[in-house]
Amino acid sequence: MQPLTPTGVTLLVATLLTGCGGESGPTGESAPSLAAASHPDTTVHTSSVTPLDEVFSSPCNGEMIHYTGTLRTQMTFVASPDTLFQHAVVHMVVRETGIGLTTGTVYTAKDNFYEGFTLPYGHQQYQSFSFHEKFRITSDTPGLSFGGHLQVHFVGVPDGDGKFTRIAGSEECFT
Repeated sequence: MQPLTPTGVTLLVATLLTGCGGESGPTGESAPSLAAASHPDTTVHTSSVTPLDEVFSSPCNGEMIHYTGTLRTQMTFVASPDTLFQHAVVHMVVRETGIGLTTGTVYTAKDNFYEGFTLPYGHQQYQSFSFHEKFRITSDTPGLSFGGHLQVHFVGVPDGDGKFTRIAGSEECFT
C-alpha cells in the first residue's frame, strides 16, 4: 500500500481549514443557543465498496506487486443549519491479494485509514483534523512482509493559528 504522504495530508488539511479562522465561525454574540435552534443537526451516513486493481513497489526488495481487492468506505457527516459541515469521519479498509511481478511471491494486504475533522460551531471555537493509517502486507517468503503507519493531528484556534500536534510514521520489512 502506498501511504498518503505528509505533504498530501498537509494539502488536505489546508483545503479543509481554509477560511475557518476565528472570524468565519459564529461569535459568542451570534452563536445560536440550544433554545434558539429551530432545526436539528443533520447526520448523513454513507458506505460503498470499490474494486481495486493497482501496482506498488515493495520496500523490501523493490519488486513491483500487482494487487487486486476491495476498498470499503464508511463516511459520516454532521452539519448544522448554519454550517456546511461541523464534523466528518471517513473510515476506509482495503483488503487485497497481490503477486510479485518478478518473483511470483503471493502477498495479502490490509490497509486501514481513518480521517476526521471538526470545524468551529457555537461554543466549539476550535478546529481539528486527524488522519491515521496502518497497513500490513504479508508473504510466506521470509523478509518480504512489510507494514507501516502514519499519524497526523492538527488543531486550530479561533485567532487563526494552528499547530500540528502529531506527525509520525514508519515503514519496515519483517520476517
